[in-house]
Amino acid sequence: MKRFKKFSMVVALAAAFAFPAAAQTADEIVAKAIAARGGIEKLKSVRTEKITGQITLGPDAQGPFSVQRERPHKMRMEMTIQGQIILRIFNGSAGWQINPFQFQGSKEVHSLRPDELKNIAEEADFEGPLVNWREKGNQVESMGLEKVGGRDAYHLKVTEKNGIVQNLWFDAETFRQIKWESVRGSGDQSIDVQSFFSDFRDVGGLTEPFVIDSGLVGKDPGQKIVIGRIELNLPMDNSLFTPPVEAPPATDSKPAGN
Repeated sequence: MKRFKKFSMVVALAAAFAFPAAAQTADEIVAKAIAARGGIEKLKSVRTEKITGQITLGPDAQGPFSVQRERPHKMRMEMTIQGQIILRIFNGSAGWQINPFQFQGSKEVHSLRPDELKNIAEEADFEGPLVNWREKGNQVESMGLEKVGGRDAYHLKVTEKNGIVQNLWFDAETFRQIKWESVRGSGDQSIDVQSFFSDFRDVGGLTEPFVIDSGLVGKDPGQKIVIGRIELNLPMDNSLFTPPVEAPPATDSKPAGN
């Protein structure tokens, strides 16, 4: 009995004074984060990607969405909110949008502003800013170990060649990305935004989050994306990434299947 009590005390002390996660260099964190996603070869094998699911922008603003991407930097994002279509398209150099909520009910096609083009070009990058970051002209700094949702996480600061700064947090055990922060332009203003990633699943050998909670930094997330399906390497028609002539018909509001 005395031995058991002594052993229990040792375990309790070890737990109370557990050593923090070992320090990691920026290169080490990047390498482990890429491996946690599935590895660089698997990432580079993906030529197209289609994501479908449900998006919630507020209490009375939710509906289906889809994102289609094709290498090297093409993207089409479409969602239906309150029966209205929001559409953003990027062909690798130019971009367009239809957004009746932003343009006072107008369903006309508008060209993306320079700040919007920078953001959508980043979103269209399949691999993200860490893969071959030096070749891309990015800078990556390790900011140390921090707490995210009660878990230890490594914080990387990424300054892209185009000037966009992203802050990324990776779980210290799994090296999956669990948080993101950046500054986004909104008209003449800039806002600090953040996202939290969860419900990781295997998709063709890649590990992807199926729940994304987003909002302003310092406030509770008010937006949520719940992904129903991710499809890789589907054939895509080039017309998906050309300027729209008019708004497409509204998408059925039923949740996407798993």
